[in-house]
Formats: sequence, structure tokens, C-alpha cells
Amino acid sequence: MKMRLHSLLRTTLMVLLACAMAPVWANDAFETLLGEADAVRTSDTRRFAVLLDQLDRQVEGATTPQRQRFALLRAHRLMSTGESAAAIAKLKPLATGAEDVTLRFLAGSMLANTYAITRQFEEGLVAIEAMLALQADVKDRDVLHRGLMVAGLTYSQVGEYGTARHYAVQ
Repeated sequence: MKMRLHSLLRTTLMVLLACAMAPVWANDAFETLLGEADAVRTSDTRRFAVLLDQLDRQVEGATTPQRQRFALLRAHRLMSTGESAAAIAKLKPLATGAEDVTLRFLAGSMLANTYAITRQFEEGLVAIEAMLALQADVKDRDVLHRGLMVAGLTYSQVGEYGTARHYAVQ
């Protein structure tokens, strides 16, 4: 009897531990897919679409920051397929409310770029100014470069060549 109780308790503890660890495993798998999708977003659009579909099926187990990164990747997909209005709708809340400052900066640069593509320059300049306010807190040099490049190109498109040059040389 004592042996059965011990075995039952051990099995129960193992099941509880496995249940507690399941979200961690799910988050790790989701994180891996996010990284892979980000890596191929411009180089392999077919693979990118497949990965976004896989992520979409697993999003319920993702953390809030992971969901926000996934939303950013979905916005990138929308931009690249010409669905600018839908991309803007996804990017606006990320540019203002994402938990991670680097993600907010990146969303702001993508938002400004999408506005420039659609020739909504006033909105693009507003997005750039909000994005640039975050510049000091962004540590990723590649992300900073992308944002400054968008700022430079947008200012050039509106004829502000001195300001464009300022951002181009940073």
C-alpha cells in the first residue's frame, strides 16, 4: 500500500511538472520559428509565408513579446504583398505600445516606410519623429541603421535634403 501511494505521488508530480513545463517548450518552439521567419523574410518569401502559417497555428502559447514580434512579421508580409492599409493597421499599435523599445522603433520605421510608399508623407514624418524619440534607447545597430535609412529616404522624398543627409550619414 505504501509503495502504491509513493508511486502514485511520484507519477502525479511528474505529470504536474510536465504540464508546468509545456508552456516553456511551446515558447521555445515559437521563438525558434520567429527567428527563422525573421531570417528569411526578405530572402525566401515562400518559406516566410509557410513559417507565418506555422506561427499562426501556435500563437496561443506565445508570450506577449513573442506575439508582438509575430505581429511585426505579419505586417512585413502585408507590406511586401502590397496590402499597405492592413500593414499600417498592424504597425500603429506596435509603434506606440510594444513592450520592447527596439520593436517599437522598428515598427515605427516600418510604419514610416509604408506611409512613404503610399505617399502619405505627413503621417510618415509623424511616425519618424516618434521613432527617432526612441533612438537613444535602441542598442541594436542594424535596427538603428534601418530606421535612420527610412528617415533619410523619407525626408529626401519631401525635399528636405539637408535633413535627409543628416540621417543618411549617422
